[in-house]
Amino acid sequence: MNIVVSGPSRAENFISTKSGHLDSESTHDDTKEDINLNHTFIQKRRIDHLRQACEHENLKEAIYVGEQKQSMYYNKNYNFSFCEVPKCGSTFWHQTFAVLENGIAIEEKVYTMQRISVHSPKVVKKTNISEIDKNTPSVLVSRNPYSRLYSAYIDKSFLTFHSEINCEIRKVSRNNSCPTDVTFQEFSDFVIRTAVSGETIDAHYAPISSLCPPCQRIATYLVKQETFASDAMFILKNFGVEKDKLDIIKSALHDKRILYTIPGIIKTAYKKLRKGDRALPASLLANKLWTSFQIQGYIPDTVNLPLSRFSSEEEYADVNYFIKVVMHTTEEHKLSSDEAEQQRRKAFVNAYREINTNTIDMIREIYKADIEMFDYEDYPPDEY
Repeated sequence: MNIVVSGPSRAENFISTKSGHLDSESTHDDTKEDINLNHTFIQKRRIDHLRQACEHENLKEAIYVGEQKQSMYYNKNYNFSFCEVPKCGSTFWHQTFAVLENGIAIEEKVYTMQRISVHSPKVVKKTNISEIDKNTPSVLVSRNPYSRLYSAYIDKSFLTFHSEINCEIRKVSRNNSCPTDVTFQEFSDFVIRTAVSGETIDAHYAPISSLCPPCQRIATYLVKQETFASDAMFILKNFGVEKDKLDIIKSALHDKRILYTIPGIIKTAYKKLRKGDRALPASLLANKLWTSFQIQGYIPDTVNLPLSRFSSEEEYADVNYFIKVVMHTTEEHKLSSDEAEQQRRKAFVNAYREINTNTIDMIREIYKADIEMFDYEDYPPDEY
């Protein structure tokens, strides 16, 4: 199905970034006025496309059309709501809402805490959708479905944050240690089986259209993960967020991005390790985390984990020591924005080169509504 819209179509890049560097739609004009006009045009085009897509009945023919409970958040200070989509910058939005509600004094606390804590109701409370006026300005975030699925695999299977998923995939009893070598092919086939059987798909990789039904309440703004930083800053400025808060949020997206991201990821992974995950020795977790940071473009893929700096399993299990090793490496081997972008794309392309054609066709059918509503390509890229 082709939906005709004005302006360039399906322009966003595939690889996720929060740096804003991959903003293929962003302008290079020098004036703030031109930049704002460009972003205004982009938002209008996205929302117009979404409205048109919602009029097509055949979107309801997608394999997975289930609806799950929406996670809505409302900020009364700036009068806008946000529908949470896991693997689409949800941690950033929780942190942002905390800053908007509590002020700049909370910066260090909210940006350095473990990710699981960031999502706690103690930081930001959910709002019942019935309590939000239908005319309240709203924000929805989308992401290329193929990129989001691969990201979910890395977090939920490869890193075994949720090792139970690997037991389900391999059909192993949870009384045993869950496998740690599940492939992306196996994970993708598991998602397909879940969708086809009519079961509810985990929110971290369920279609966005099932988590935040776009046609029930058309969003005011559509943020794309591929142009995340520039979209978010434009929208927050439009909501009247003050400069001191914007500066903190911008810093978290750019200058302090690695500082505010990597330690939280590592602490979250190690927290489960400390609970005695039988399937995951600390050395294996460290190696997997290192690989994931290479996939995300934080560490060059030519730089291996420095094994000489770990003399025992106890040193691998020392979360603060491992954080120091990783942070030192990101400083010593800095990647430029272009290099990080290319590395992310390379990892993404290679991942889907290992997936058979039938599986990719089925992924397309499951995420059909997301592909059409949010204007993404039908298939993942096949070249760097």
